[in-house]
Amino acid sequence: MSPFPLLRLPRLVLREVFKLLSISGKIKLSFCSKKVFALINNDRLYSPEVIVGLDILYQNIEVYSGNDEDSFKVLTCCEREMSSASDIQQYRIEGRTVRVTSSSTRIKTFWKNYSEGFLSVIRFILKIFRCKISTGFNCHFSDLPVGSRRLTATKPPSQHHPSSESSFLLAVTSSGFSDRMAAAREEIVELLYQLP
Repeated sequence: MSPFPLLRLPRLVLREVFKLLSISGKIKLSFCSKKVFALINNDRLYSPEVIVGLDILYQNIEVYSGNDEDSFKVLTCCEREMSSASDIQQYRIEGRTVRVTSSSTRIKTFWKNYSEGFLSVIRFILKIFRCKISTGFNCHFSDLPVGSRRLTATKPPSQHHPSSESSFLLAVTSSGFSDRMAAAREEIVELLYQLP
């Protein structure tokens, strides 16, 4: 079977193809080339909204649809944790070459500095999806205006309870976090301020 000439499709048809991709398909396709990444980035406003769950304590990310039908995890790990698995690939994420292992439900990225890797992956994800940010219960919440709007952070799907469905606003406060976690939170907040 010959390869499908995806990039030769008309712009509007390509936009519809991107809308139909699963979350994992869109993330993995965006790794293919700078051109594909740029096309996905340009069309993100036409794509369905997703929720990006940030696990700041363990520095992992889960991207999931609002109806919980589609989800994908991006784990950030230290290079020391990398095994000698044969399925290790190299991808470019935010200008850095990163070793990655992948499966149908997650990718695992390996960084020299995994806090920096966590922020790089967040930047990458925010460039390919129209999204809300979710942080879970490990954080202390309060209001955070971003430009002329507010960023809504909702509870991840595993913590949803029909009787207590509520939204929170991402905060800068760091009650109960180590200095490293507080610094990571502040970097995330700075990153969110830079969003268009």
